[in-house]
Amino acid sequence: MARSSKTPYEYVVSCVRATGVPVRNFRPLYSTMQLLGMPIYGCLTPNGYANTQDAWLNPDAMMTRLSFATALGSGNLPLENPPFEEDADGQPRKEPPVVSRKSNARVNIKFDHDPSHAPKMTPPDPAQLAATLGSYFSPTTANAVEASPTQLRASLILGSPEFMER
Repeated sequence: MARSSKTPYEYVVSCVRATGVPVRNFRPLYSTMQLLGMPIYGCLTPNGYANTQDAWLNPDAMMTRLSFATALGSGNLPLENPPFEEDADGQPRKEPPVVSRKSNARVNIKFDHDPSHAPKMTPPDPAQLAATLGSYFSPTTANAVEASPTQLRASLILGSPEFMER
């Protein structure tokens, strides 16, 4: 039986659940689902979102998924931070949003994020992530993850072709 691809909702939620990262700030997750074309409670038609691979795995969506996997896998999403635009002392932040979309004739995704100034989350442990997912991966993917530097392994697991499938 052929596997089908995860919807944006399934992909984002499965990434966070697999890593076990505590989520206090849902905004990066919500923003990613918006960019992927599946905002929560945002379907414009009464028949719901499309449930086909063609609807969710186009080149722009793949770039957004891989950017999300990289940010989550390297600890660069502020999921553990307070949920509102304030720092740990309760003062308003003056940082631009992590990801934004400008609407023109052409759609551009703009990343206005300087990881050196942002509060970091605890990056997921790649060994624990691999153990959680077990023998889910093909030998090719498993070898590529094993051959990569440790700090990239969680991102590679989350961005792998097998993890994109149900």
